This record gives sequence, C-alpha cells and structure tokens, in this order.
Amino acid sequence: MKSSITDGVMTASRYLRVAKVCIRVLYRQMFLLENVRREHCVHAEWTQEFPDSVFSFHKMCAHLAEVFFMRYWLRGKVCLAVSGVFIFHLLNAQGGLPPALTKALQKREQAYFNKRLVFQVELHTDAYTPDHFVTSTEYFLEILRATDAIKVNKKPVNSNPNPAPKVGDVVVIPESCYIGREGVVADESNVVYEGNRPRSLGNLAFINRPSDDHPYIPPAGPYICREVSDIKGVFRAGLDVSKVYKAKWERVDEHTDYWILYGKVKRSHYGLPDEPLPDVELKVRLRKPDALPEYLEIRVPTDTSSERAMTSTDRVLKTTKMGSLEIPSVVESRYEAKGAYLTVEKSTLIRVEPLKEQVKLELPKDTQVVDERVNNTNYRWEGRLPSEEEVKQKALQQGRFLPEEAPRRRYSLVLFVPALLFFAAALYLYWKQRRR
Repeated sequence: MKSSITDGVMTASRYLRVAKVCIRVLYRQMFLLENVRREHCVHAEWTQEFPDSVFSFHKMCAHLAEVFFMRYWLRGKVCLAVSGVFIFHLLNAQGGLPPALTKALQKREQAYFNKRLVFQVELHTDAYTPDHFVTSTEYFLEILRATDAIKVNKKPVNSNPNPAPKVGDVVVIPESCYIGREGVVADESNVVYEGNRPRSLGNLAFINRPSDDHPYIPPAGPYICREVSDIKGVFRAGLDVSKVYKAKWERVDEHTDYWILYGKVKRSHYGLPDEPLPDVELKVRLRKPDALPEYLEIRVPTDTSSERAMTSTDRVLKTTKMGSLEIPSVVESRYEAKGAYLTVEKSTLIRVEPLKEQVKLELPKDTQVVDERVNNTNYRWEGRLPSEEEVKQKALQQGRFLPEEAPRRRYSLVLFVPALLFFAAALYLYWKQRRR
C-alpha cells in the first residue's frame, strides 16, 4: 500500500505539473483572444459568430482552473496524496501498468540481449475431424537475440518425419527466420522423398518489409517466424509481454506475490482476418518482483456470443538462472478447439550463453527469393538484400511491376467551344428550316 501511495503521489505530481502549464497557456490564449475581439470585432457578423457569452464562459473556466491549480498548488499536500492514490488506481482500471511492473518487464527483456539460447521442442497433435490422426515431431531451435535483431534457426532432431512421407512427396522444412531493421526474411528448404533418402530441391526465402511492431506482432509469412515472436517470444526470447499484439490492458490485479493482467487484442493484430467477432482475450500472470511469466491464457471467440472459442495456455513448469535473473526453462503450451484438435508443445531450454557473433541477414547462395515488398518478385540471392528500387527494376524485367503513369494532360473547355458553336448553328438552321 505504501508503494501504491508513493507511486500515486509521483503520478499525480507529473499530471498536475502538466495541468499547470496547460492552464497557463489556456488563460493567456483566452486573454489574447478577448483583446483581439475587442479591438477588431467591428462587423456585426463577427460579433454574432463570437458572442460575449462564449468568451466570458471560456474566460471564467480558465480563471477558475488557474485559481484552483496555481494558487493552491503547495497548500493541499493531503489532497495531493489522496488524489495521487485515486489517479494511480484509476490508471490501473483503465489499462495502465504499475511502474514497478513496467520497470521489471523492461529489465527482463534487456537481460536477453546479446544471448544465444537453444531449445528442444516436442510437438504432439491429436486431430479429431474430419479424420482422426496423430502427428508428433521434435526439433531444435537456436535463438540469437541482439538489441536490434533476432534470428531463429530450426533443425529437426530426426530426419524422418512422422508420419513418414510417401515416395514422390515434397516436404517443406523451415530453416531460419530473421527479424531486424532490414526486414523479415524466412528461409525454408524443399525436399522430395525418393525411397528412404530425401533429395533437396533448393532453398526458398520470403522477404517482407520491417515494422516496429515485429516481433511483438507475428509477421506475415512462414510459420517459423512465430517460433520467436509474440507469445512464444515471451517465454523463449524474453519479449515484453505488455507490448505483445498491441494489447489493450483493461485491468491489473495486484497480489502479494504476483500480478495478473487482463487485456483485449484486435483480431488483425493476432493474425486473424477482421471479422465481426469479439476481440481476442488475454490473461497473464507475472511473478513479483522480477515479472517472470508464469502463466498465459489466450481465448479466441469463434462466434458473436463469445461462448465458443479456441483456447491456448502457456505454463512455466521449471526455471533456471541466467546470470542474476530467473528465466523459464521448461514451458508447456496447449492449443485446443473442443471437438476439433488438441496440440501439446513442450519447450525445454538446453543452453544459454553470451552471443559471440553478430546477428546478420544471411541466406545460402543462389536461394530462390520471393520478395513480397514488390509484387512477389522472384530472383536469386546474391549475398545482400537489394533495395526496393533495385527490386522494382527486376520486377519491370519480369513484367510484375508497371511504372507509374505519367500525369494525364487536362484539356481546357476552350477546346470544345468550336464544336459547341457548330452544334448550336446546326440546331439553329434546323429550327429555321422547320418554321418555313
């Protein structure tokens, strides 16, 4: 309670300082406006547009506010403390986060900078409709986290997927995803199965424009980028959970040992089409005082009544130390749509160490690129990311991009005068002939 009062007083002081400046500016502007009106309002129309009552009312409001905030600024310390606590709880009710929580989330994310983390992921899916089938797979994730970029490399534990593909099947194997200032680049390889030995068909990369919302909002493109963005990135790469999906936090319940956050997310930010359905609901439990994410629940309504929904939960089963900070080491994720499917994912942290190399955008030579920045232009990777202007030139050669049309000349109506005169003369002659 003591910390709440302190935080409330500090918050109230900041807001009252701002109010003090705003009131001064408002009062001065009203004073100048009144002088302008008195000196220059000589026409009746101007006087009607700005009657005396309007100026008097605004001036009275400004004066009363100035008297309240400026003359009694240092006298109401008790009122300041009470109002501070009130504003503090009001901000929490409207979605503001406690300063202690905000600071802890920032500190947690910064602790992951310049780190290399390796996870082993076990994925099991049990689908019920339309035909019941079960799939399971295991793979390693290497996450390279820098201050301005993040990269994930994916490698399967077993080269034989389950269920085993048939001869002639082409299987897409995600390999890496880079999210940085240059853009979002996802790389995957295609293999064809000929007997027991797969044969590579080459690599394929997808390039998208960068965004300040990435990786807090999942980028478009191959799913591998979601292995380290949004919710998965919270548990694997230390992303600030308060920024995920641009969530609007409607309530924060503060307990002795933990915080619970309740928020809403627009469906488009979650990666779903904009449909006339309720927003996605989030519930997050964070441990005090280091904001360790212990539990996260997402509910995606599938009808307008919000009674039916797809749910996903992430729960931390074990933790480990990374320096002085405790981080999740074993996380169980469950994705369920009742009567349709159940997916259980278990991520286990194998290694965490300082990052020794720089996180760069790298692709295998001659990788086939689909550049979604400019009309899905295709080209071969030449060792660097071309600018959009260079990609436009490639698109022009492929006929995928049309140059901007030159501005059309707008003809004056004067050019049509002779034709109109000729038409009028013809009508006059026709009318004169008919009268005869």
